[in-house]
Amino acid sequence: MNLKSRKYIKTKLVVFPILALVFIGAGIGISVALKKDDPKNKKLEVESAQSNVTEVDPKNEQTQEVELNITSADSQYVLVNKKFGLEPVDYRPEDLVIPKVNLTASDSNDEKSVRELITPNLEEMLTAAKKVNLDLTMNSGFRSSKLQAFYFNNYVKQSGLEAAKRYSAEPGHSEHQTGLSFDLSYTDRKCYLDACFGETDAGVWLAENAHSYGFILRYPKDKEEITGYQYEPWHFRFVGKDIATEIFDQKLSYEEYLANLNLISLE
Repeated sequence: MNLKSRKYIKTKLVVFPILALVFIGAGIGISVALKKDDPKNKKLEVESAQSNVTEVDPKNEQTQEVELNITSADSQYVLVNKKFGLEPVDYRPEDLVIPKVNLTASDSNDEKSVRELITPNLEEMLTAAKKVNLDLTMNSGFRSSKLQAFYFNNYVKQSGLEAAKRYSAEPGHSEHQTGLSFDLSYTDRKCYLDACFGETDAGVWLAENAHSYGFILRYPKDKEEITGYQYEPWHFRFVGKDIATEIFDQKLSYEEYLANLNLISLE
């Protein structure tokens, strides 16, 4: 199945009242290969895409099924990194809104926006942070492919291509373009977009609590070879509370989580 078909990769999440994670159907095989005929726009081919996961949530006695779609740009589970880009390249979510949180005044309205889907969770998280005396600001939510190209090209001029690729994405390959990601900082910009942010009270609190609101620290420390990007303790991505909690508990990157489900290969 080629990504051009826009068909979904599916997995079922079933919720029961005790904590456990059981993988069903060990014989299911999913092979992933990158087509190299177009180096600027690599494609993913998936021969089989059905995996069943049993997940437990002690707060929920209901069972539910979730379609884990990692290929559609509109999906909250879409995988975006150096290998897997958005289709179309100029994708723009239709449900962008400006959340009721502290925002960087200099950002455009686009960058002040995220998908409506994640707004309640984002607002709830920053309200909770405020209650423990952490005054946080959202920086750079959604970025269009045009704006991402502007940033990326400037970084290349400043640092060179290889260095820029460690901390900036090419157009169509940025999570910011999904509207599901954003950067956070202290309102006074202490350790702004710097690795030292991870050692601050805010950085520690976010790393330990973001999953409770459905967010993951997208580029963890010591995972650069897997994620493709250097440690960014300020960059968070929405995947939903259940999956975010699994990723947090197992100390995984998003790529590792998907690989454990046999949805992608890390090779």
